Amino acid sequence: LRYDDRGCGKSTGDFHQATTADFASDARTAWAFLRNQPGIRPQGIGLIGHSEGANIAAMVAANTPEIAYVVFLAGMGIPGEQLLLSQVEAISRSQGAGESAIQKEQIYNRRQLQVMREVADPVKAEAELNRLGTEYLTGLTETEKKEMGVSEKSLALDIQSLIPDY
Repeated sequence: LRYDDRGCGKSTGDFHQATTADFASDARTAWAFLRNQPGIRPQGIGLIGHSEGANIAAMVAANTPEIAYVVFLAGMGIPGEQLLLSQVEAISRSQGAGESAIQKEQIYNRRQLQVMREVADPVKAEAELNRLGTEYLTGLTETEKKEMGVSEKSLALDIQSLIPDY
């Protein structure tokens, strides 16, 4: 069984608002659907995931012991935080950002990730993320802001996109 991500093809939902947990729920629902189809041997169903889908397959299988096997195609070979930081750096570099701006962004992103890891209360997390965002923006020169394409508005939107993950 292969299915479209939320909001893709004929699937409903909003891909851009979905979290990894949402995609894991979708994968588990697809597995459960397939498991209940006539002619399917339920104990022989596994998951195959590509890229982020490999991570999602691992999440689902870790919580669903009835899944027979998992195949990872181009899954992460390094911890997620390390991958995220290197991807953000590569994107910034490819868009022409200077080293100083990239280093400041890396520090800011590491601090954001630390808040996401350590602060369980979403209200406190949002307040701390806003504080970090203000500090980050204040520490950038006008040139760096342009290089990074960052503004008060863009940071506020980024922070709001993180909070639903709580």
